[in-house]
Amino acid sequence: MVRQQSEVITHSSAEFNIEVQGLTPPVSRSIEITGPAQDIHFRLADGLDFSSIDGLAHSLIKPGMTDEEKVKALFYFTATNFYDRGGSGCEDPLEYANLWGFSWCGNFALFLNAAWRALGFQTVFLNPVIGMPGGHTITCVFYDNQWHMYDSRLRAYFLNRDNRTVASLVDLDRDDFLVQRAFDYGDRMVNHWSFPLVMENYSNAASDWYDGFNAHYDNQTLFHKDTPPWDPRLDLRKGETLTLGWEDRGKWWNRLDLSPEWRRIHRSEGGDAAKTPPIIYANGTLVTELDPLLLKSQAVESSGLKATGGSRPAFSPSAAGQWGYAIYKVRVPYFIPSMSVEALAGRASADDSLELALSTDEGKSWLPLWSAEGLGQLPLAITTDQTQRVTMYSVNKYSYLLRFRLKAGAVPENVSLAGVRLATDLYYRPMILPALKNGVNHLLYSDRTPGDSPRRIVYRWLENTNILFSEEQPCIGDRITITALVANQGNSPASQVKVRFYDGDPALGGVRIGEDQVIAEIAPGQTSRTQVEWLAVQQQVGASTSFSLADLQNHAGYTHNTIFVQVDPDNQLSEANKSDNLTSRDLVVNNMANLILKDPSFIEFARRGDKVLISAFVRNHNLGGPRPRAREARNVVVRFYDKQPVAGRMKQNMIGEAVI
Repeated sequence: MVRQQSEVITHSSAEFNIEVQGLTPPVSRSIEITGPAQDIHFRLADGLDFSSIDGLAHSLIKPGMTDEEKVKALFYFTATNFYDRGGSGCEDPLEYANLWGFSWCGNFALFLNAAWRALGFQTVFLNPVIGMPGGHTITCVFYDNQWHMYDSRLRAYFLNRDNRTVASLVDLDRDDFLVQRAFDYGDRMVNHWSFPLVMENYSNAASDWYDGFNAHYDNQTLFHKDTPPWDPRLDLRKGETLTLGWEDRGKWWNRLDLSPEWRRIHRSEGGDAAKTPPIIYANGTLVTELDPLLLKSQAVESSGLKATGGSRPAFSPSAAGQWGYAIYKVRVPYFIPSMSVEALAGRASADDSLELALSTDEGKSWLPLWSAEGLGQLPLAITTDQTQRVTMYSVNKYSYLLRFRLKAGAVPENVSLAGVRLATDLYYRPMILPALKNGVNHLLYSDRTPGDSPRRIVYRWLENTNILFSEEQPCIGDRITITALVANQGNSPASQVKVRFYDGDPALGGVRIGEDQVIAEIAPGQTSRTQVEWLAVQQQVGASTSFSLADLQNHAGYTHNTIFVQVDPDNQLSEANKSDNLTSRDLVVNNMANLILKDPSFIEFARRGDKVLISAFVRNHNLGGPRPRAREARNVVVRFYDKQPVAGRMKQNMIGEAVI
């Protein structure tokens, strides 16, 4: 059941609770805010703060952490929440976290260094030539009186021979073996640097971390070199309603920018555009109702127009024979993949004119969208993606201007434009929104709106999906139980109720899970359970967990499975309402553990009186894929032998075993 909670705010700050009591985790649907409001901020009190790099960095750490624990907290956030995909043009770390989340090593490093600096750490960029095309950018952070290297894109850092402390750059210079032993021997570019690259680039004197072959950049070199800072300010005028959703509606941003700056910097004709959607994004909408009576306050520029029409106001020219116009600006802190206009135009004669045009360069040029043809009342409904032509190198990115012009041949009132509604599609990362969880959710809202004009917030969420998992974080190969809760909301008993489970949407080729389950009878107003066993796999329509250097920009990576449950799939039962017979719930299937114990240096011996303590340091290298989905390895059995174990006689010569 979709629930909603509405709050009316009349002050510059407010706090309110949303209580969620479901059998399954809630699914957040949307947040709707109605203006006017200036500089809006909202988040969960115990959630991440994406309003600033400082706020985000501090919301990722906990009291009592050591410096190294703080450094690692930000490293793992970067390594697991950003992903590989073609794209460039973002040099603002806050913008990157809110809107992009994908690109190459430079953007990963840009964000991580900025986040560390927000916590007071010194940082630099390191660019060792390790065989990657165009080099490779790594972050270095100073703590415990030494510089340490963390590679957030290749998801790696190096330990000292004690297998506990992170090696410093001096340690790596003195001991090449620390780098060599850390890599997989398979030639896998995404998960870790491959052994051939290590041998080629690190096992020689020219690859020392401090020699002249490495470039060390200060923190300002890559920030805003070509693009201006991102403006995260979110304002709503009177007559505007913002809806931010968690789901994508297929409206993704793929630059159409062919500006001279883009061609000069990237030496292309827009060839950087990817052919497949980003792995993760969400869509929202900004709806603007243009009121002729608010022409002076809503428009950024107008001339020669007046409001007519009485109870249904319309725009009309002020005088015959002269053009009247109005220019409206839409600015948001999000990508704008497209926009649409709806209106009702009136044109009495061929001498009357109405035109609509779009500008993405602050009015320097105008792209015609529509001109009136025909006579009488003319419905207007157009959609365009030319909003994407806004240049990344302008302070006015993420905005556009809309201009309409009217001219009357004889009678001004014979030319009109009424019911003008702009719908601006928005694109952003869903993780920036405050997702609800079961229990009490404490939300914080603030803005800088003068006076006490009411602002309305409506939060919508799905309380129950009626699908339960025996393991909420399975790995590939885990066998889990999927349970469906089937309710009879009718007035008669339901008999022989068939329930079918799918991995993926059945309408899009979802894979059936197990056999159909049959519930003998469900009494009116009652709920019954049925379940199937499932061997977890990573599956998503159009996605892949493989990786190819030749297909970096067009790679659709795995994010999650979607489990569907359908009641009465063959339509054999008579029901009052069949629209609620299908439900679904997302489930992340994590990478299988990749346990590494390949080198003698991972074994430690220590004397304890007349005994020897043997310690094994097992590594889990499972941060693989364009966007890693990984969790800790659980219940890892480690056995110790005083000789090589032999298949079929594994208990011979066994010293003992331990479980991690």
